[in-house]
Amino acid sequence: MMDNATNNDQLYEHFRRRLNIPKRARLRCRGHIINLIVKALVFGKGVSKFERELIGASDHDRFNIMRKRGFVGKLHNVVTYIMRSTHRRDEFADLQHDIAVEDELFDYTELLLIKDGGFRWNSTYFMLRRALKLRKAIDRYLTLWTQDPSERYNLKHDHLSEDDWLQIQRLVDLLRIFVKATKRMEGDASTEGLEGSFGALWESITTMELLHPTLLKAEEVVKYEDNSYYRSGLTMAIQKLTKYFDKTSGGAVDAAANEEDEDSVEEGVRRRKVPLKDEDEDSEDEFERSLVVDEELSTTTRSRKRVKLTSEQRKAHIQDPLTWWLTEGSVLYPTLAKLALDLFSIPAMSSACERLFSQAKKVVTVGGQGITSGLRDAIFLSWRLKIAVRSDSANYQALFAGWAAERKQQLERSLASTIENGNFCNEPSRIKAFIRNWYLWVYQLIPSWKHSLELGGRREGMTRYDYESGMPFLPQYSGGKSFPQVFSAPIDRPAPPVPTFTDDAVFAPHKTGIFQLVALVESMDQCRAARSDFSHLQFPGSQSNLDPAEATFIVHGKIPSIVDAPALLSKDVPTANVIRVLGAAEYTAAGLTDAALAMDFPRPEPKFYDPNRIRKDLGSDKVYVIVRWDRFVFAACRNLAELQRAVSALETTLQSGLGEETRVKSDL
Repeated sequence: MMDNATNNDQLYEHFRRRLNIPKRARLRCRGHIINLIVKALVFGKGVSKFERELIGASDHDRFNIMRKRGFVGKLHNVVTYIMRSTHRRDEFADLQHDIAVEDELFDYTELLLIKDGGFRWNSTYFMLRRALKLRKAIDRYLTLWTQDPSERYNLKHDHLSEDDWLQIQRLVDLLRIFVKATKRMEGDASTEGLEGSFGALWESITTMELLHPTLLKAEEVVKYEDNSYYRSGLTMAIQKLTKYFDKTSGGAVDAAANEEDEDSVEEGVRRRKVPLKDEDEDSEDEFERSLVVDEELSTTTRSRKRVKLTSEQRKAHIQDPLTWWLTEGSVLYPTLAKLALDLFSIPAMSSACERLFSQAKKVVTVGGQGITSGLRDAIFLSWRLKIAVRSDSANYQALFAGWAAERKQQLERSLASTIENGNFCNEPSRIKAFIRNWYLWVYQLIPSWKHSLELGGRREGMTRYDYESGMPFLPQYSGGKSFPQVFSAPIDRPAPPVPTFTDDAVFAPHKTGIFQLVALVESMDQCRAARSDFSHLQFPGSQSNLDPAEATFIVHGKIPSIVDAPALLSKDVPTANVIRVLGAAEYTAAGLTDAALAMDFPRPEPKFYDPNRIRKDLGSDKVYVIVRWDRFVFAACRNLAELQRAVSALETTLQSGLGEETRVKSDL
């Protein structure tokens, strides 16, 4: 189920060839088709070009571009002009009160105009509908309006004639059925009690069959009238509907959905169709009638005898067909039941997955790297999910209980900080507020003090969890701290033109381990010794969690620049996954190289940068660190013995959720 964008055609063609999918299996989102039809109806020919013009236009030009789009564009300009200013809105409200005094039938004294939302046609419908209610107020506003000398645009150009209002009324009446169709089909066809409706595939077919005669009927009304913007829009909408109806009607799934309702099923409901409207049913809504099902039932394909459905049959066949196919249908027609269940899983529109995307943007926020951001949440959960889905995962509840405990602690700290900041910024006492302001002003005069103020809670170091039972780290080995990162470069190459961090090496894309092993060394000799230690590690459980072959070696302080590297690398020591910490001077110099300037990536010297941040936060005596995929330390160890104990406790810590006292004892 995809919309009608050209790149989706290319995507489908690619998968069709790779997976041997028939051409007729392509499904097109009915909602997107309706959107294209109505945009052609409202904005006429050349909608794509019109949208591109609006994007790059100035404010004054946008008014002129919209005015060329007939009565819809002129009304858009009027509404935009009035709603842009509080003073104009007040003037318009006063006009409503004056008209209400003069005309007893005009009772809209508190209504605001509704501004359309750009290219969303349904907002245009609501703008037009509200404008009809406030027509008298709009006409009077335009009559009384005079151009201010400071204004470039003349609103008199957007005066709405009697014929414009007639076309607005016609368009609103016509769009009403499109609004109902869209709302109906963007629902969830699997909603309990409404299975097989509000978004089912058969409803979309019936709806598309209804829209074509609806547009033809509207065109017939204006057939002998002078050419108008409304009439040309109808022509464009019919052409657009015919184009996409032809593309969808030949699909295998559409054919099956239609066939599912034919008498090819011995006791199936006849195909849904739009019944003829009786003369005494003028008030009946045409769209609702389109969803009525012919109540004749074919008893057998041979006899063609038909009977009326009982209330129980109507409930089973119409209101909840999914349940019927799962219970009775799967017994009577096991082969057809599989086909029916496949069809019921197909939505008429892609709105359901688009809603999920819209909700997801609230979880993974743009630029959100903070401890409470949705992006962090995704990282915190991802490595736990990877362990939980393994066949040997014994207790996934413990994994997520640990996440819940850590997340709760994060939120409590974030909330406490927010409250503290709020109390500080909203001091009710004027004397205390005066002292606060002077204190902050003086405090920021000294750069180091100002930087300390900007750091806030980070002055005390990186984030650290207070251990609670079930959290997946070893507190006696300094676990639970956020692993710091500093600027780095390969051990045998100059600093790259684009800055890289230690995290880029520790969590390189080619690494698959959920936990990463890091060695904090001072020289290449220590690097050799660390590799030897790692080769002696014993892994009691799965090695997929921690692979020593992926270990990262971070060299501190012994290679201040690449000039010194050749002498240090003369020994036969592998340089794979070995990086060095960059000082501020070399980091700045790397931004002045020709390669960095060519990439437009110059950078100033980082203020208050500390290349020894990892050592300071974890402890100068720590040599081996096990880091979780969410950048938190599982254990920071001083020697191989502590590291072996931490590795041995890794699997049980993840699966048992027990307290640290039952897992491993410290050598302290």
